[in-house]
Amino acid sequence: MAAGGVWTSYEEGFVVHSLFTTSRHRWTDVSEFTLATVLPGRGMRQAYVVYDVAGDRGLAIWFNRFLTGRGWSLPIGLEPTEIPGNAVTIALVMNAWRQRALAQGSGAAV
Repeated sequence: MAAGGVWTSYEEGFVVHSLFTTSRHRWTDVSEFTLATVLPGRGMRQAYVVYDVAGDRGLAIWFNRFLTGRGWSLPIGLEPTEIPGNAVTIALVMNAWRQRALAQGSGAAV
């Protein structure tokens, strides 16, 4: 799971920047965003926004699914200036953007 980082959205998807990697995902390839609570080494529960990406496989994906139920997570501690809030707020906003993009892609009214 990513610890610390930044994400940005664009019309077709979003980009997650963390310390060593940058991942670009299309809205059409990701599942619904949900929350997972993990108990890290220090004993304080952390809420993560988690999601799956179609076709992803590998040891890291498997391990994340084992811990959280999904293969990917947004970096912890995200509080964008445009959307102040916690993981619940971020999951709701990401799901709204995903739904809007999927509706626009299918030609449905938004």
